[in-house]
Amino acid sequence: MGGLDYGNARLRAMRSRLLSSRDYARLMATDSMDGLVAALADTAYGPDMEAALTRYRGLRRFDEIVRVHLVRVLGAVKRFYEDPEQRLIELLLDRWDLQNLRVILRGQAQFLRSEEILHLVVPVGKLNSAELTELGLQPSLRLVIDLMVAWGIPARSTARRLLDAWPAYEATGDVVVLEVALNAAFAERLDEVLGESEAGAAVVLRSEVDETNLLTALRLRAARADGEITMAEAGSVDRYLTAGRIRLADLGAVAMTEDRSAVAALLGEAHLLPGWMDALEAWADRDDLVTLTDDLRLASTGVAVGLFHRGDPLSFDVPVAFTRAQEHEAQNLRWIARCLAHGLGLAELERRVVVIT
Repeated sequence: MGGLDYGNARLRAMRSRLLSSRDYARLMATDSMDGLVAALADTAYGPDMEAALTRYRGLRRFDEIVRVHLVRVLGAVKRFYEDPEQRLIELLLDRWDLQNLRVILRGQAQFLRSEEILHLVVPVGKLNSAELTELGLQPSLRLVIDLMVAWGIPARSTARRLLDAWPAYEATGDVVVLEVALNAAFAERLDEVLGESEAGAAVVLRSEVDETNLLTALRLRAARADGEITMAEAGSVDRYLTAGRIRLADLGAVAMTEDRSAVAALLGEAHLLPGWMDALEAWADRDDLVTLTDDLRLASTGVAVGLFHRGDPLSFDVPVAFTRAQEHEAQNLRWIARCLAHGLGLAELERRVVVIT
């Protein structure tokens, strides 16, 4: 098979190994962490347990099993495709480079121990385990960036953006300055690879940029309302990424809006994913950005995984659907473990764990 055919066929076969509703019911019915691990052993996670069982205990052990499974499964995806298709797959996995670098930058800024930082990275993108480990072991945040520049990772342009942002970080002490530089580099690559595509996969990936931009606009709105920033700072569109589908002018208007209930109306003509308008209207009632973040991501995950059914089976839609399904499964498992470990109860468990197949 040529093109994406072979890789997509492999992912469709692997899809059958994702947890089913019955698997989730069995996992959610356990009453101890050991019982949860034992129940997980009878699923596709079985091969990932050996190292974690001997090295860790409790919640840390469970998290490690989930992490190792993500590395094994998503790390295999790029091997199923060849150029030029692999360029699209690398874009999908670049999202994990972005996430891993955020983890390292935040950890270094908070002076966390290297072990704490490296426990959270998932090396499935361009940056391999050795490179991420070396970055995590650096004694300071500046040395992390210097090493990225020296090695040209994950790309020379990304490393250079971080170096250029360093004076602003030194002036503010706000690691978000560096995260914005990372996000901007990724958005540029997104635009370069996706071009003018309006396919389902492109819409999903651009919606991830929209999510970042929209939450930024709402945070700026709150900061303006609290007097933390000026009207001019709130209305500026310089902080937004250009690879999304929501117009920058609309985002600027959101940040300047006084009435929460008007935000949804402002975006009524924007390219919002199904479910996002409902999420915004719910946010207008309760003013809870944490819940809004969860609601937006859940809605976009539903759209992404839905590409298995309504997307083009011979296109990039399949790897996008599979990757988001696997990521959502990992999130569900972490919520099951935390609800059990912290005694949060069945109601919270059922609220947090959403099965999307």
